Amino acid sequence: MDLQQIPVTPPPCHFPSDVLRWMKANSPNPRISLKLMKICKYFQSERFLTYFPVTAIGNSSVDNIGYKMSDNSCHYVNGVDKLPNKLWIIHQLGFFNVNIISQLVPKIGFCEAKILCFVNTNVFFTEFQILNVGEYLESLYMENTTLKYENDIVVPFEIILAFLPKVEGLIFKSIIPPLKSLQAAKDATSSTLSNVIIDRIPKDYNICTFLQYMDNFPNISFKVLLHDTHNIKELQAYAKKVVKKGLTEFPPPLIYLYQKSHKSQMPLLKLHEKFHEKQNKNLINDFSFDFGGLN
Repeated sequence: MDLQQIPVTPPPCHFPSDVLRWMKANSPNPRISLKLMKICKYFQSERFLTYFPVTAIGNSSVDNIGYKMSDNSCHYVNGVDKLPNKLWIIHQLGFFNVNIISQLVPKIGFCEAKILCFVNTNVFFTEFQILNVGEYLESLYMENTTLKYENDIVVPFEIILAFLPKVEGLIFKSIIPPLKSLQAAKDATSSTLSNVIIDRIPKDYNICTFLQYMDNFPNISFKVLLHDTHNIKELQAYAKKVVKKGLTEFPPPLIYLYQKSHKSQMPLLKLHEKFHEKQNKNLINDFSFDFGGLN
């Protein structure tokens, strides 16, 4: 947009001028501003030009941060302070092995990322709310990452769900958010949620409550992946119940113990395989994350 073409005064319009002024001044995000500008020249604004749109942002090393533009060009800077201001993150945000989210947030003008990925880091809930505009986020991946309040208390699973009204896939690995209220989790679960994976369940995790949660949403594809025998008795009992019920219209949950062969898990694996054969799908049909965008 050429700044010289932006009208100095509003063009003639029969719509109430005070309403137009309010709409222009109170546009909630740059995407709405862009729509308004396409509708009417009145809404063209120099302020809109200060946003710096990127399709993806993340780090390739501890100090090297990269972002990708809409033309697929990739750019790298050494440190958060070298990033452009008022970033408009359109598709994906992912950070690995660094604790720089608190430094990044002031650089963000608007985040409508569909994919959020955090590995080996810590994120405060207030920061998560800025990074997550619920109407856009579709996939959340958290590995060895804790989502906390400012008072250092871990945010429960049901609270996270409440801020993900249109999420489709969740993966929690190594650190699983505690599920404190089954009813609150049921109420907060989005109708769009179709895949949930929990991997490396902690020894003290209340797996029984999570299994009850799973029972309430047979339409969701659950995968519980174990690397040790914590909670194995509860999970074996649950697996037997699923196998006894047999094939249904919904995907049976997959409960799998790595590094050790348990005969008790084979019937559930076979049931899972039969379901996907019936649906003409592969045995493993997980949603995926595009982490290679900045390579």
